[in-house]
Amino acid sequence: APEEWHLLLSLTSPSFSMRVTTLLILVCLTLSTIVDAKKKPKPKGSGVKGACANKGPKPSKSLFAKYTDKGKCPCWWDITKKDCACCKSKDYQQCGWPMQMYCYKKEKKG
Repeated sequence: APEEWHLLLSLTSPSFSMRVTTLLILVCLTLSTIVDAKKKPKPKGSGVKGACANKGPKPSKSLFAKYTDKGKCPCWWDITKKDCACCKSKDYQQCGWPMQMYCYKKEKKG
């Protein structure tokens, strides 16, 4: 019987409860870190903010041929540059960089 009391007293001692508490806190922190790491999505594409993930094949020049005229015209974002596409009609507009050598049909948006 005295051995049972000694074991019971050692389980209720302040140092033992402090160790158990510390161990439980460490286990909880470790588990929450693992769960958070699994929740965060991994960046796709180049990982650069604002970068696009291109999907599908590269567009062909023939896609833009009916909108794009021959010659070099001022770029819409910098009129001092004269190395962008000329569009066949005012209903067409230049593509943005890096496809500034092509035009496409304007669309009404919002």
